[in-house]
Amino acid sequence: MFSLVGIPNANFDCVKRCKASDGKVYDQPYAQLKERASAFYLMGDFSALPFGLELDGNVGVRYVRTRVNGTGMMTFVAITKTDAYDPLNRDAPGGIVTTRVSQATRTDAEASDILPSLNLALWLVPDQLVARYSAARTVARPPVSRLLPSGVCTFDERSEDDSEVFQKCSGTIGNPLLRAQQNVNQNLSLEYYPNRDTMFSAAVFRQRGKVGAAVPQGVSHVPLQAPLAAGAGAPFTDTLFDYSTWMNGAASSRTGLELGAKTAFTFLPSLLRHTGIDANYSKQRSKSSTENIVDLLTGAPLPPARESKYTYNWALWYDDGKLAARVAVQAVAAYFNCIASCGAAGVNNYPNAAPVRTGFPYNPGSPNFKDGTRYVDAKLSYKWRPNIEFFIEGRNLANATTSNSQGRFAPFADGTPNLLDFNYSGRRIMAGVTFRTM
Repeated sequence: MFSLVGIPNANFDCVKRCKASDGKVYDQPYAQLKERASAFYLMGDFSALPFGLELDGNVGVRYVRTRVNGTGMMTFVAITKTDAYDPLNRDAPGGIVTTRVSQATRTDAEASDILPSLNLALWLVPDQLVARYSAARTVARPPVSRLLPSGVCTFDERSEDDSEVFQKCSGTIGNPLLRAQQNVNQNLSLEYYPNRDTMFSAAVFRQRGKVGAAVPQGVSHVPLQAPLAAGAGAPFTDTLFDYSTWMNGAASSRTGLELGAKTAFTFLPSLLRHTGIDANYSKQRSKSSTENIVDLLTGAPLPPARESKYTYNWALWYDDGKLAARVAVQAVAAYFNCIASCGAAGVNNYPNAAPVRTGFPYNPGSPNFKDGTRYVDAKLSYKWRPNIEFFIEGRNLANATTSNSQGRFAPFADGTPNLLDFNYSGRRIMAGVTFRTM
């Protein structure tokens, strides 16, 4: 981004490259990333009649080659002592010299993936009852912000006078070596269509992790990665730092159950025949073979991070072709997020799972939870003409809030949960008209 606010007569010749006071031309600080993906897909359909039942399916394979290249910008600050440095007045003028260097860091990566897939549909009762099975290998590339190195690393020579104090970097530094998340997914479902207006479904799934998702992880008392420290000066190549970076978390296996139903009440009399209901409920559970996260104060086991036990939604609707109304409810259960200080380095270091970090003084944090939410939305519309429709819509009609807390851990004396933050985005009412060209 290039801002012109308060800068009259700006010299656009210096937006990308500019001549410095030494007479040489240098690139201006910038960050960019280019990702190019090439894919090849081969699929074949088949049909058979085993035991007199209709079996349809397809099998395929996808080859994906991804190339990533870009440039990130790291800033290095060196605060060094002079002969006039006074340890009793650490910030006295003339006692320290501050040097700041911004360095472009190149990122180049290439990955190839072979992703097979299989889909099967077996009609147990023609046009009424079908069993479906699918299996596939999947990958999810990390976003740009987690690949490009960025942030400020500070070497402060005055810290050498303090016991157990190490140099620090701000923010979460991108990791160009971060791998894509990889899973093997399997789904098995049973769908029942008793009539043209109704559907019931039950499905189970299993997601077996091969490479874990990217998570912020604090590292303590370690040197900077060689690509980051190169060219930043001697203090940065040999000094131990505390900083946070993105790493692949532990791969986990997830299983779940999903139940769904849809029906239109066409058998009811009068206006009720235009009503219907849709509903869905899912429950999931994860298990990791490498992480065993517990509350550091009580030793109580904690659930998998960032995973709600259940979600559900349902909607009651009316539609007679002109007047349409819908009320929908969506709910998500609470989930464990992290243990304070949530991956940050150099703050409340404590023994923790994957990897273990220790520090002094021992000051363990408590689990942080994203509290559950439940939203109620509604919409009423009237089609005045085939191409003109009036509507009124309400969002968050129940005035739901979002919050983070420490759940049942570290409560107040009366058992009230320790609330970390509380947000209310308000209730939103919208009214309008929709025009469509015929």
